[in-house]
Amino acid sequence: MQIRLVVHTIVRRGMRLLVLKRREGAEIYGGYWDAPGGLLEVGEDPETGARRELLEEANLTVGRLAPCAVCSTVDEEKDTQFITIFFRASHPSGEVKLAPEEHTEFRWCTVEEALRLRLVSDLRDLLTREGV
Repeated sequence: MQIRLVVHTIVRRGMRLLVLKRREGAEIYGGYWDAPGGLLEVGEDPETGARRELLEEANLTVGRLAPCAVCSTVDEEKDTQFITIFFRASHPSGEVKLAPEEHTEFRWCTVEEALRLRLVSDLRDLLTREGV
């Protein structure tokens, strides 16, 4: 079994957090909502990877990033364990501009509003457990 590292960033503007809708038909979680993030590149520092993914997926930069949670999921079909590091950030710079090959919509929503969306399981678990 291989292990892949994933980074995601919970970006907040006041009481709202940013969620992105994955493109329908995407290989992983098509049509689901998620926080900006993705696979860490080989040799990449997790914080650097989180910043890269946030810029690539949403055209945003942030100041301080703080790790806030780690979770693990095993995908038997892919014979892979995915370990996800969640970061927390606030006061993003820039306007959201999506990478259309990955996402089709974005929303700034409260935790309660986000929990009514079709969220990927790790993000749902994190928001339910900690409210971030």
